[in-house]
Amino acid sequence: ILFDESEAPDSTLGEGFLACEPQSRIKAHETIGPEGGVLEMGPHRLVVPPGALDDTVDITGVVLSDSVISVRLAPRGLRFAIPARLTLSYAHCPPLPSFLARHIVYTSETLDPLQDLPSADDSFDSQVSADLDHFSRYAVAW
Repeated sequence: ILFDESEAPDSTLGEGFLACEPQSRIKAHETIGPEGGVLEMGPHRLVVPPGALDDTVDITGVVLSDSVISVRLAPRGLRFAIPARLTLSYAHCPPLPSFLARHIVYTSETLDPLQDLPSADDSFDSQVSADLDHFSRYAVAW
């Protein structure tokens, strides 16, 4: 793991982030290779398709107990030949007006938004998905 969870700053609710009831902290680990695989982090998941990785990699996902739905994926900076699909659940969050779509944002460790990712908001199943080409920290915004 390339980050020390005990040294990470507490996040504050940034403008545009989806405010939710904090949930329990989740840490998950999976070894995924060239054949692909899935990392389940409670209600959230990362799907790595076949051919995305050249070698076998130990992947860790940490969902923080916070009012922002946020996940840290490691090893930080890992790049994919074919994008991986991150799906984050917002089932425990209050509803938004129907004209506000949720999306996934690539953020800094302090939840500064760095890049909005093209996302698919599935309001029926209360989840949003986006393709990732590398690992870092990601959050749900509106």
